[in-house]
Amino acid sequence: MKVLMLTPTVDPLDPSHGFAYTWMKRIAGQADKLSVITLVQRNPEPDREFEVYSLGIKTNRLSKWLYLNRLLLKLVPQADLIFTHMYPVFPVLAWPFSRLFAKPLVMWRCHNGHISLMTRLGHALVNRVVTASEESFRIRSRKVKIIGHGIDIERFSASSAPTSRGCANILSVGRISPVKDYATMIEAVSIMISEYGMDNIKLVVVGGPPPASEESYFDKIKKLAKEKGIEERVEFVGNIPYNTVPEFYHRADLFISASQTGSIDKVVLEAMASGNLIVTCNEAFFPFLGDYRSLLTFQKGEPHDLAKKVAALHSLSEGEQGKIRSFLKGTVEAEHSLDVWLPRLISVFQEVLLKQ
Repeated sequence: MKVLMLTPTVDPLDPSHGFAYTWMKRIAGQADKLSVITLVQRNPEPDREFEVYSLGIKTNRLSKWLYLNRLLLKLVPQADLIFTHMYPVFPVLAWPFSRLFAKPLVMWRCHNGHISLMTRLGHALVNRVVTASEESFRIRSRKVKIIGHGIDIERFSASSAPTSRGCANILSVGRISPVKDYATMIEAVSIMISEYGMDNIKLVVVGGPPPASEESYFDKIKKLAKEKGIEERVEFVGNIPYNTVPEFYHRADLFISASQTGSIDKVVLEAMASGNLIVTCNEAFFPFLGDYRSLLTFQKGEPHDLAKKVAALHSLSEGEQGKIRSFLKGTVEAEHSLDVWLPRLISVFQEVLLKQ
């Protein structure tokens, strides 16, 4: 099987897309050949098992578009299928060549609840859509196949489990944006200190700066931390290379997600795989939490409820916490690990090839 993949970035260190580099290596191990067209290539590895063509060598949009079309004209006839990753414009751009050379088109797409026009168009053009969960792609269609998130369990389990017990070291990962609701987290930290006596608590936020349109939100939450007198308890780390992310998970005791996207967030799964306790308001995770659901979830936008749940976890014995950590890690291994994801993806590839 020869696969042509389109993806935003080929960079093992990219804060947002570094995980996809591991996907490419694993797909290359299953395919006879993997060729990748990308917008940007950085930090190339000398032992890479797939070939990369970067549009970044061109200087403007027109030259990039012309180069892309030359690449598709060259590479699509050599491939058995086309696999597009993330951006819904990719299948739209690849579709004419898919039709011309009779090659099936498979799109990976996860979105935050809003279904864009480009996503709808991409869905209409492809043979199959693969996605992480039912909530991750909300167009109901026979084309859609749920295959999990593809979490590299080995990467996040490589270090030891969190060294401290309890819930003093709290982590959240994600861009600085209102949809991530960091304001609720900061208020909850203040409540944990003032009402529950958790004096040694610290919140670490790993995530890139907001776009220009949301800079005022970042200023707002920093001001909130100062007003609550806890600015020294809240650290904004910013973007970090993808290969250093596991270090932050393994230094944390608890991971909080106040995200209101309504779809399964990859970073929560990474935290679970790393042995963190989690507390989330995201309803997409509720079915995966079993008997621990009431303990590990809080009401959206309710800092008092969040603080109450963290304090309850903090009061559990080390043995009770250990059981929850093991359950959460096992859930990721069973449903969202890379070892589960890859055979499911390859099965989709084989299915669309058989139907050609």
